[in-house]
Amino acid sequence: METFRYAHFPLDSSVVHVALFTNVSNAAQLRSRIVRASTMVGPEGDSEREAVNYAFIDARLICSVLHLQTAIVQAILAHAEGILRTKTIHSEILWALSPNNNITEAIKRFGVSDNMTALMVVRIASPGLDHVLEGMQAIVSGTLSPIHKLGDVTDWAGIRKLSIDLKYYKLNNDPALKVRSNGDAEREHAIINEIVTSTGARDRSAVGVFTPKTAAVFVATAVGLYFYFRYEKQKLLEQRQKELDDKQVGRPNVGGAFSLTTHENKPFTEQDLRGKWNLVYFGFTNCPDICPEELDKMSAAVHELDKQYGPIVQPIFISVDPARDSIKQVARYVSEFHPRLVGLTGDYASVKATCKAYRVYFSTPPDARADDDYLVDHSIFFYFMDPNGKFVDAFGKATTCEEVIARVQKEITQWEESTGKRV
Repeated sequence: METFRYAHFPLDSSVVHVALFTNVSNAAQLRSRIVRASTMVGPEGDSEREAVNYAFIDARLICSVLHLQTAIVQAILAHAEGILRTKTIHSEILWALSPNNNITEAIKRFGVSDNMTALMVVRIASPGLDHVLEGMQAIVSGTLSPIHKLGDVTDWAGIRKLSIDLKYYKLNNDPALKVRSNGDAEREHAIINEIVTSTGARDRSAVGVFTPKTAAVFVATAVGLYFYFRYEKQKLLEQRQKELDDKQVGRPNVGGAFSLTTHENKPFTEQDLRGKWNLVYFGFTNCPDICPEELDKMSAAVHELDKQYGPIVQPIFISVDPARDSIKQVARYVSEFHPRLVGLTGDYASVKATCKAYRVYFSTPPDARADDDYLVDHSIFFYFMDPNGKFVDAFGKATTCEEVIARVQKEITQWEESTGKRV
């Protein structure tokens, strides 16, 4: 295994570990394990995803170490700028290896296949990560080989077949490809490195991976990519925001401006919905059964979503009984449910205006007093709002907790694909 350090990159991605495994015998099992880890939930799923938290790359399709290093640098730059096109920095390497924007095709072309026998494994990490090689060897059954032996496993015939004389790699028009290597793998790599770096072929056994010239070109390329990504990031965000705005067309006009007070006696407006996904339920603390059942369902859903995403889904309870639901009463009530449940109340006019904005029906009389004994008839569902405070969906009493979770997961996934972020 070789380790590369980049002091000019963010600390959490400043160290790159690269290993070459040959005679791999468990490719099919490894592929199944990666797929399974992506679907697991809870602590067990987190542990399994960490166990396979690497980039697994078909070594037969890597032209040179520099070819791989260029994709790694692009992935690190995208991570640093917050514009990953894929879910992780490691899957971004596969995306960067592909000349198009299709991650599915990139995984198919460069990822693990059932019958592969040569595998490159990459881990991008902070300097403090230990036992990386042990982790790789624990999940890959094969022979650990020196990186400079990559030329022995590169499948040039397969590359040409895949890309029609290397068109897939966008190198097919270079005159250097007309040079005959006569099957010499080391000569093939010298040809490719000449194309990629515009320098002479190098003697790996004498100078290692980089000569001073190629190192300078590599650093200059990294700096250029950094500024390119900064420019492209703003364009991409503007385009994705437009796509999100377009998705709002046809949705019910639910939500709007409101001003209430939290159970911690703090002001809360529609602006506090921004930057989080929100589940909003309207009810009252003296509700005998339906409200507790719905809030239990909401709390259970948020609890499971917290395990997968962290605290990005905000649960909210809005009282429709301002006469009896004081700040202290609401505080006592919400403490019985999810620990992050935000309780909101206000005067009658504020509550009525909020209910009107959210199209919620409630029957609390405007002249009700705190000591009156009455029940409140109200709408029985909670709203799902996106990080822009826009309505997404509504969940009624018949909707199960599992259905709520699945719907939220689907929307977060679509949002992440459109924006590169979960919120």
